[in-house]
Amino acid sequence: MTTYIAFLRGINVGGHKKVPMADLRKGLEGMGLEHVKTYIQSGNVVFTSNADKVSLRSDMEAHCLKVFGFHIDIALKTLKELQDIISSCPYDINDVPEGGNVYFVLATDELPDTMETELATRADGKDDYTLTGHTLFLFLRQSIRTTPLAKAIKTDVTTRNWNTMHKLLALAEDITE
Repeated sequence: MTTYIAFLRGINVGGHKKVPMADLRKGLEGMGLEHVKTYIQSGNVVFTSNADKVSLRSDMEAHCLKVFGFHIDIALKTLKELQDIISSCPYDINDVPEGGNVYFVLATDELPDTMETELATRADGKDDYTLTGHTLFLFLRQSIRTTPLAKAIKTDVTTRNWNTMHKLLALAEDITE
């Protein structure tokens, strides 16, 4: 069995794309996924499965469309991938001033080549970023709602903060033991 972490994009935000976590859990269990756990309402799911990642993501997106009536992009990571993402984060939450945070911006596929240019153009010196193939790390000294870096992200991605990523890692490691 492989442990996976699914990051659903753009659900339960401002009353749009409502997805009750209990319904999501039940539906995913009905697909044969095991040890299904959700964390907060923003679409974080930890589970185990023998299915391969590509077909699993496709099946989950099809299931969500059928059950909830709208398409949901899913960034799907294995436990190993999540461990690698977190360990490669160049920032430490203890260095963040009050009102700021460290964010992980996850793409369902590769981040576009143009993103580096967009970020550099919008950087104002207040916030920092590091870009890798599938992940953009943001060190924000201000709110994510006010940083100009947010406007540089023009692709389908989903964003989670430091605490959420570490909580999901702990949940994933718990069901793996």
